[in-house]
Amino acid sequence: MNENSFYGPIPASLFNISSIQVITLRGNALSSQLPIDMCKHSLHSLRLLRLSFNKLYGEIPSSLGRCSNLELLSLYNNSLAGEVPKEIGNLTQLTQLFLGFNCLNGDIPKEISHLHMLNSLWIESNKFTGPLPPQIGNLTSLRELVLYNNNLTGNIPKEIGRLKSLETLSMASTGLNGSIPNEIGNMMALRHIYLDNNALNGVIPHEIGQLYNLLTLSIDSNKLIGTLPSTFSNMSSVKYISLSHNTLSGALLREIGNMKALQELYLINNTLTGVIPEEIGGLDKLVALYMNDNKLIGHLPRLILNMKSLAALSLNKNALTGNIPGELFTANIKSIDLSDNHFQGSIPPAIGRSLNLTYLGLANNSLSGSIPSTICKLRSLQFLDLSNNNLQVEGISIWNKNWGWTKNLALRLDLTALHDLYIWVVLAAMVESIRVRGSASDAYLLLTAEEGLADDCLSLL
Repeated sequence: MNENSFYGPIPASLFNISSIQVITLRGNALSSQLPIDMCKHSLHSLRLLRLSFNKLYGEIPSSLGRCSNLELLSLYNNSLAGEVPKEIGNLTQLTQLFLGFNCLNGDIPKEISHLHMLNSLWIESNKFTGPLPPQIGNLTSLRELVLYNNNLTGNIPKEIGRLKSLETLSMASTGLNGSIPNEIGNMMALRHIYLDNNALNGVIPHEIGQLYNLLTLSIDSNKLIGTLPSTFSNMSSVKYISLSHNTLSGALLREIGNMKALQELYLINNTLTGVIPEEIGGLDKLVALYMNDNKLIGHLPRLILNMKSLAALSLNKNALTGNIPGELFTANIKSIDLSDNHFQGSIPPAIGRSLNLTYLGLANNSLSGSIPSTICKLRSLQFLDLSNNNLQVEGISIWNKNWGWTKNLALRLDLTALHDLYIWVVLAAMVESIRVRGSASDAYLLLTAEEGLADDCLSLL
């Protein structure tokens, strides 16, 4: 009886059928409290109770603990409130427990540790408080532990290292603090770790490098310090790493080149120093590389130009130097942000090869020379910021003839480059908005394109 249009209260008579094995009313519009005596008849045959995606409210009755042979209990995505009754620990046959997306509060009951057969525990997006009970380590059959978006306090208990069958650990936005326990290295089956948006501190434990099956590591927006552990390179299967918005320091590991499966790397807003290692160019599956807001120095490594799969590169707000190589502009690249560095030289004409480019930020560097007319081939471009450089616009008539930009392009240039009113008029007719920064007064002139604007303005010249 899933996903019908049933509404109103749950019929209490359902729980009077002693031989019933399955009750599944998922995805209806049922709106009532759960029957307070729902399992008073000791429904020994009931194996599956699925009432998710309804409009149920009130508390979970303690009598539910008398349905002692339940294997799956799903009350997911309702409006249930109050504390989870300790009698839930009597459901020792449970393999799957889904209580997420409700308004449940109070502590996570330690009696939940009696559920030794549990494979999946999903209690995310509630209002649970208090610590994560160390007894959680007794759930040695657990494969999925999903707790994100709660209001927990305290540390991640070291007993969590006993969950050697766990594949997904999701505890983002839970309020946890303290350090990541070294025992996490014992959880060899882990494939996904989500610990972002907490108050975790200390260093990333070296033992994390023992997680050879890990695919996802997300610990951004915490208070982590120290260097990236050298054991990172042992995680040869990892595809996604996000350690942004911490206070990590030191140089990038040369061994990062050994992480051949890596597809996305986010190290935004840390205090990383030194040069970008050449070895990073060996990550031929890398699609996104975000290392902006650090203290990186030196040139772009030549090998980074061999990363043909790279679609997004963000290195803005560092102290990088040298020229911008033309090889960077591949056919696959969609977003490049190198602004707020110390790059010199000219913008390479090879920029015209990147026909899929939607975002290009080169502002606040020391670039000079002419803006190449090949930039007009970038028909997908939506944002272009070349401001605060020493660039000049030449051959504006060629720009007009070969123009391929979309009308919704946001264009930012220096006033010193746009030295002729004719240039303003032509550009205003071709894009939606131009923000022109005055080098002397720091004023901004915003021109918005409208139909017929070019003809009207040209008639005034």
